[in-house]
Amino acid sequence: MARVGYAAGGVEYTREYFAGNPGNVIVARISANQTGRVSFTLRHTSPRTDKTVTASNGRLTIRGRLADNGLRFEAQVQVVKQGGTRTDSGDRVTVSGAESVMLVLSAGTDYSDGYPAYRGADPQAGVTSRVTTAAPAGPRHGRSASGPGCSAAPAPTSRSANSSSPPRWTTCGTPTRRCPRR
Repeated sequence: MARVGYAAGGVEYTREYFAGNPGNVIVARISANQTGRVSFTLRHTSPRTDKTVTASNGRLTIRGRLADNGLRFEAQVQVVKQGGTRTDSGDRVTVSGAESVMLVLSAGTDYSDGYPAYRGADPQAGVTSRVTTAAPAGPRHGRSASGPGCSAAPAPTSRSANSSSPPRWTTCGTPTRRCPRR
């Protein structure tokens, strides 16, 4: 887990990142020490013309096929907010006035090491399943990115503005798999 804190405009912000395996997701959590101070627009920009970008139900989806070899690719980011509002518009997701936001990302391609085609299944189903499984079910962040009873990233906590204590961790399932405590 990586964590960074900074102050801007009198507000203390925290960003936390976690990569979950075997869940195959990257999770980010953005929070502030003042209610309603997390606001941003999530969008994807690229000079590539072989992709589409859509936003629906708080999920940004980037999907395409390489022009030169036909490789299919897909990435999805689910935006889960606490408080505030979320608006999906075309190719972007905007969050305004939230207490915290969790972003759950997964990506894939149809690459396969099987000669001669080197192509496997369309990545959409796998990417969708991983993001849906890992995305928090609601304010208590009840779904799992790493296994039953695990959470992909720390659930929101009520910390004082001056607290610098790291998230608490617990082992879930096996001694080698570590997941944040709920």
